[in-house]
Amino acid sequence: MATAANDMPKRRKARYSAEYRAEALALAERIGVAAAASELGLHATQIYTEEVTILEKTAAYFAKKLD
Repeated sequence: MATAANDMPKRRKARYSAEYRAEALALAERIGVAAAASELGLHATQIYTEEVTILEKTAAYFAKKLD
């Protein structure tokens, strides 16, 4: 008997602290994204996504400072 897709439990989105994210990015810079992701038990895309998010927030912060 097959299970309907909506019978599957929903996965909760993991929330990482800013400190954890910063350490993950620092590790990725030292040993590479793929190796860091493997060591942390993440997908490489999760590290790229954290990096892009941090850069967007940083750009917004400095844009406000210029106004």
